Amino acid sequence: CGLDGCAHRCNTLADMRRHRESLAHCAEKKHLCPGCPGSFTREDALKRHLSVIPRCR
Repeated sequence: CGLDGCAHRCNTLADMRRHRESLAHCAEKKHLCPGCPGSFTREDALKRHLSVIPRCR
């Protein structure tokens, strides 16, 4: 990866982008769940959460 001395390796640019947006490098959780106090660094993680947790839909 190269950020902050991270030794993580990715096979594709998309994987690298996803890794860099993950909690490993992004402290800001800007995707908030409307149904609970949950917050996520990536939009796809919020969408997955919403599809799994019935009370948050």
